[in-house]
Parts: sequence; structure tokens; C-alpha cells
Amino acid sequence: MQKSTNGCSITAGSFRTFAISTKKNGHVTQCLAVADLVGVKIEAVLQIRGLNKALPEWQRELEKLYWIFPAIKMAWTFRKGEYLILASGRSVLPACRLIKFLRGNEVFILFIGSPKKWTTNCADLMLRPQHERELGVDEEKRYPWRPKQVWVNSPICNPLPVSKEEGCEVVILLGGLNITYGDEITDYSDFLNRLDTISAQHSLSIIFSRRTKKSVQNAIKKRFAPTNVKLIEATDRQGFLNACESAGAFIVTPDSITMVVEACATGKPVYIPDLPVRRVETRNHRFIEMTIAKKYAKHFDGNINFARSYIERKDIENARQVMTGYITSWSKEYVNQS
Repeated sequence: MQKSTNGCSITAGSFRTFAISTKKNGHVTQCLAVADLVGVKIEAVLQIRGLNKALPEWQRELEKLYWIFPAIKMAWTFRKGEYLILASGRSVLPACRLIKFLRGNEVFILFIGSPKKWTTNCADLMLRPQHERELGVDEEKRYPWRPKQVWVNSPICNPLPVSKEEGCEVVILLGGLNITYGDEITDYSDFLNRLDTISAQHSLSIIFSRRTKKSVQNAIKKRFAPTNVKLIEATDRQGFLNACESAGAFIVTPDSITMVVEACATGKPVYIPDLPVRRVETRNHRFIEMTIAKKYAKHFDGNINFARSYIERKDIENARQVMTGYITSWSKEYVNQS
């Protein structure tokens, strides 16, 4: 999905660049990918414990109280100097808010994603994927402090570590626990039946994630252990790298936006199985519908075609130009004058 660019990068001058992120791989990789896109070098990634999405809404709001001390500690890190901060994940919003309150325009914060209900200044610029648009909401007026916003069709991520050579293996990436799609073994029934069929035609590797339920993992292991299908644990990093190296196509369950984007960014064919939908019009559901509508990926119907097709992503180049323009203007106005 993502197209690398050879455009001009930012001349950092006297400001330093950091990332602050929720302690999840997807958020960290987004910060790193955006840094690569705009041409800046991140000194370090500072992380804060993420929000437990399984909790009821009121408990999730209560959890924000636990972020006060991490926010103060992080804000103290940026008490002097000029900084460009790439931020991702809602758990870092209190820190972003405090940094903006204390440092103002001496720090430029690019927030990747949506602060949702956040109402006070926490970012100068937001990079947002289209699936975050909500029906009936004027996104340009959503936030009282009127941050600048730039939109892309889907999140910007670095691709999975695949070989440039044509592969002949089908790699299946399994997600798990989520609120949008079914995650019990019965929900995988049709999908696994189709895998039985293609396993007779192609080499398969099934990679579990940390979110894949143990009951699902155990059932899949029992089903495919007697076959030639490779079963790779979430902790087996080398097994994961080896599978990606030989991948000719990916099948990715729809419950992980990050895994789908990283697979699509490789340029190799990506297929998404139909799992039962628990809730429609979630961000996750809108993302999958848009990804298939844009032909970045296809529904998995039991057939695999290894032919690669390049899809022009003008939205990413446009986002790069807008982001570098805003950051350069900030640097000239506030950093070079100090």
C-alpha cells in the first residue's frame, strides 16, 4: 500500500526528534514509518502502557488517572529545547497535552491517529486514516483547538520483511481478541475449511499472534499438526522472518489493522477471510471494507493468485508534502529564531 518516495527530507537544524507511543508494536512502527516518510531520524521511542480495551467505557476513562505520573515524567524530558515529537496511541495524550501546555510552539507534535473525545490542545498536526471518519461528524471542527489535519486512505506502516524475489508460500497471519470480529474457534470454521483445500496446492505457514486465543491456537495445532503446514508461535521471531522471506501471498485475519497494512505494504497479494462481524461501523470494520473496496486486498474465497500488482498511493505522497511543509514552517518560525 505504501509507496516509498524520493522527495526532499526535512533539514532538522537545531531541533531534536523523538517518538512517544503506546507500548504496542503497531503504534511504534507507525511512528518509525512516518519518520522515514518525512525524512527525520528518531533519537528514541518513549513508551507508555496502553489502555485496556476490554474494560467498560467508564473504567477506561478511570484508567486515564493512572497516566498522570507517566505524563509528568515524560513532559519533564522535554522541558528544555526544541523538539519534533511523533506520537501514537491514546495513552500518550495526557503527556502530549502537558507538553503543549508547558512548551507551546517550541515543541511540534504530530499525532498519528485520532484523539477521539480529547478536547484540549495535544497536537499541532494530525495524520489520520480515512476509516476514522465518523458518519455525521464534521472532522475539521471536531477538535476545539482546530489542529491541522492530513488524511490518508489507510495507516502508514513499514512493510513486513519480505524477499524481493517471487515467493511460492502462503503465509497466514492470525490476529485474535477484538470487539469487531468473531475470535472463537467456531468463527474460524469456514476459513479453516478453505485452508484445508489450499494446503494440498501450496506450502502454508500459519503464524499466531499474542492476541490469538489459546483455545484457537490449540484447535489449529491439532488440526494441522499431522500435515505439512508450518505452525509458528508468536514468540518465534526467526520463524516469522523465514516465513516472510518465502512469502508469495498473505492471508491476514481482519481483526488486526496493523497486520493487514504491513502485509499490503509489501506489494504482494493480500487476502482477508470473512469472519463473523460482531459490530459494524467500528474503525476496524470501516478499515477492512475500505481496504477491499480500494483493491489493496481481496476477500479470501479459497483461491490464491501470486501475481503482484502495483497500486498508486498518491495520498501518501500528498501527506508527505503536507507534513514536511508544516514541520519546515514551524522550524523556520520558532526554532531558527531561538
